Amino acid sequence: MDPSYNFTKNPDLAALHVAAFFFVLGLAVGWVLWSSNRRQVRNLDRENDAIAKQLEADCFRQSQLERESSLLG
Repeated sequence: MDPSYNFTKNPDLAALHVAAFFFVLGLAVGWVLWSSNRRQVRNLDRENDAIAKQLEADCFRQSQLERESSLLG
């Protein structure tokens, strides 16, 4: 049986197949975009954590230097 025969005889079936194709295509594209975005967010989280640790260490050193200078001066 020719598959195009089913679609010409029943155009609703053809429309359903087209709609299902674009639905699945949309899910695939959405998943790819979501996963790449999630990867970027994880990388930014790591960078922010590193910056926060560095800032905390710098503030600690600065407060120690201020304490030492107040004791000396």
